[in-house]
Amino acid sequence: MSTRASLLLQTTRSLCTLFAHSAPLSAVSPLFTPSPTITEHGPPTPSVPFLRTFSGPGALEEYLSLLSRLLSISDAAYGEPSLDPEREIVCVKARARFTWLEGKGKGTQWEEEFVYVLSGFDELGRVGVWEVWADPLSAWLASQGRRVDDHD
Repeated sequence: MSTRASLLLQTTRSLCTLFAHSAPLSAVSPLFTPSPTITEHGPPTPSVPFLRTFSGPGALEEYLSLLSRLLSISDAAYGEPSLDPEREIVCVKARARFTWLEGKGKGTQWEEEFVYVLSGFDELGRVGVWEVWADPLSAWLASQGRRVDDHD
């Protein structure tokens, strides 16, 4: 494995470890370029304001601030990252338990699987693009105090 491939995989593993432990921005930000793009895929909705794209120098802080205000994470387990060395894209699948922290859904918990796709790495191996593919329906339902497996 090349030194570059090792660097990108190490950056990914570090991000996963820090995110799993709800690390502060000061610990996470060195893994990102100064002006990253972060997208959590899903239909935009005021109830789940992190389902959108964040770009620019304040992107990471804005995204992580929303997440930490609205969600807590526990029991996170990340798989082994997969690297496309030619395109410098790293994918990693994970699963965790989330708890909604405010409003009508406060205290609602759910488990989900999600995927990170990391790309746009700079020469130092810092992430330029972070895409999160998760379960926006579960997050939206939790914001309303419901879960996917609730029956009316």
